[in-house]
Amino acid sequence: MNHYNRLYQALAQQCSEAAIEWLKQALNAIASESDPTAKHQIASAMAKRKVGDQAVTLTLELMGEEPREICHWSSADCSRILLNLALIDTSDKPLTSLLSEIYAQGDERERAALLMGIPVLDPDAQWLVEAEDCCRTNSLLLFSAMVMHNPYPARHFSSRAFNQLVLKALFLGLDIAHIEDLQARYNSELSVMCADYIDERMAANRDYPASIWLAMRLRDCRPGTANLLADCLTAQDVGKRYYAALALQHEPDEQTEALQKIIKQQAEQETDPEVQAALTKLIESKRL
Repeated sequence: MNHYNRLYQALAQQCSEAAIEWLKQALNAIASESDPTAKHQIASAMAKRKVGDQAVTLTLELMGEEPREICHWSSADCSRILLNLALIDTSDKPLTSLLSEIYAQGDERERAALLMGIPVLDPDAQWLVEAEDCCRTNSLLLFSAMVMHNPYPARHFSSRAFNQLVLKALFLGLDIAHIEDLQARYNSELSVMCADYIDERMAANRDYPASIWLAMRLRDCRPGTANLLADCLTAQDVGKRYYAALALQHEPDEQTEALQKIIKQQAEQETDPEVQAALTKLIESKRL
């Protein structure tokens, strides 16, 4: 079953009959009218009012990967992605030109829907240059749409663009645990950039984002960085303890005796259930 049918069925199961009747008419108009672009623009602008903005759950195979459950798209987002697919299927314009046109003509929520749906709309990364450029936006909504829960950047972005994306997410206070396939894009430059960012924050007597450790490999950093990570395991801040435990799950199996001792001691006295679960998984996976 293709993405178009899955999106339509998910909306049909989770939206009102009136909403689906409107959506059906809008899709038919795009497919049959002599000016599908105009019909698309009108329908996209009306989507939130007609189908609502409630959370929708669906399962999709994105860019040839295993099926994954998507829970962060709203009914308006799904409808706009579906409308975009309908226009792509109808239009004789090149995909890159068409996506740029849709993006330019939409409001912020319409643009966000395009970016969230870009793995469906552009699985072969024909719009890659434009997608990378979208990360320069000052809009947190648009940046988050491209970066959070979206496999497109990890699959297609250049190393430079991906590293900048991660650093910008940290600057903006976003939880980079929601950057898809982050570990698959580990590289020494990103690790050093994150370590330098930690140093800058500490030198200014300011805290650094707890999730930053998820973007780093200790072997790419100077030895003192490992000590900072170990300190996070016993920090008062629950987030720091949690992300330190998660980060260590992705480190090589060889742990120093001192670090192993800290991990085991913290596991014995940890009071937060999520941190406890992360520590337990760490101990089991590394056979400490």
